Amino acid sequence: MKKSDLNYIFNQNPSLKKIGTKDQYNKYLKNIFPKTKYKKIVWHHSERRIEKFKSNFIEGYAAKNGVSPKAIFFLGRPAKKEFLSKRPYLGAFKLNLKNPRYVGNGIIPINREKSGIKENIRIALKNKNDGVIFRKIWDNKIWTDVYVVFSPSQVHSLASKKDVKWFKEYLKLRN
Repeated sequence: MKKSDLNYIFNQNPSLKKIGTKDQYNKYLKNIFPKTKYKKIVWHHSERRIEKFKSNFIEGYAAKNGVSPKAIFFLGRPAKKEFLSKRPYLGAFKLNLKNPRYVGNGIIPINREKSGIKENIRIALKNKNDGVIFRKIWDNKIWTDVYVVFSPSQVHSLASKKDVKWFKEYLKLRN
């Protein structure tokens, strides 16, 4: 995991420093969804801190724009500061993606309007994929990968109460 990601997570919840080191936390994170195909941290911008997502977010932006209310979106890196005026809270998460649908090759950028977000999410749900990975898409004024999962059980909120508890338990087992 990137050092800047660890710094951000430890700053979000200073009690992590009292429990263990960043190196210990990084090792602990490898045990969260160990069989996932995507190991890195992802980011979600919101109006407030989210520790658990809803399974059907019908009042959410995606659902209101014709995308499945099951779709939970994450970015491969944080959006630019001007976007934060709309959604000031930045959360860090780990995802459990074992059978995602891949869109794009990661080399040739995808224009968000031409990416087929709705269609690819519908196809993924129909084909029983557990999510979609849109590679190198222009979203929220940055080029990034966009990750979509369909269940809150696929999301682990870093620096959350549950995460802190699990980190403590992990370290107790190691001593």
